[in-house]
Amino acid sequence: MLWFASLLASSLDPLRVAFIGNSYTYFNDLPLAVSQLSASAGLAVQTQQSTPGGSSLFGHANLSTDTGKETAALLAPGVAFDYVVLQDQSETPGGGRDTDAHLALGAARALSLAAMPAFFAPRLAAANATALLYSTWGRRDPASEDPANADVYPDFGTMAALTTDGYERYGAALRSAGVSVRVAPVGRAYELVYNESSAPLAPGSPFDLLYHTGAAGVGGHPSPLGTYLIANVFFAVLSGKPPQQATWRPSGISAAQQQYLQDVAGLAVFPK
Repeated sequence: MLWFASLLASSLDPLRVAFIGNSYTYFNDLPLAVSQLSASAGLAVQTQQSTPGGSSLFGHANLSTDTGKETAALLAPGVAFDYVVLQDQSETPGGGRDTDAHLALGAARALSLAAMPAFFAPRLAAANATALLYSTWGRRDPASEDPANADVYPDFGTMAALTTDGYERYGAALRSAGVSVRVAPVGRAYELVYNESSAPLAPGSPFDLLYHTGAAGVGGHPSPLGTYLIANVFFAVLSGKPPQQATWRPSGISAAQQQYLQDVAGLAVFPK
């Protein structure tokens, strides 16, 4: 009986998840959305984060900066996590120019790749954590929204494919260093919505509505609908369950939108 009680208590322990990234993570408070969505399906998720705006993964690994010191403190020896989410600056995984860090073509990705075995692998091993790569999406219309990278990212599909490839490279580097790796295929979820539309860039299309619209127009950041889609992808990866088992949705998202976005997230994580 004591053995059964111990096993039951262990199964109810919350998942401990650290988010390492930038505004693609803190925008609309993705960690909180993941926790709330998971809780509605009976899965407790506790989160911590290091997500300064514009940060790259190589920047998180630079101990001479405040960002690097913050991340190193989050992943300090003796601190255990089940998962550490890794999310890079949006232009970087696909080999583009990191305009936040003013780096040339491909230079930022090379630095992030080098940080995988040098900085992240030993810390994830010490935390007994699985790396969960937050494989992000292409910008809605990158040629106009990111002219510095228009030659590399002429359209959403190209940027999405190159970004996915970049995260695959990060995963290979971590696996080679002995780290367990999983992927949250968020970019794939965005692609599914894009591919379903005959006019994805039309204002008000399901794809267009995944992006935040601000004073500077539409950029790469997710709208509340986009964040809800992302949270469902994370729930499915963390739980191994269909997103439809989670009942929570934020105000402003209809039941029909919930069903559609959960269906998309399920196809991204569990392709038929």
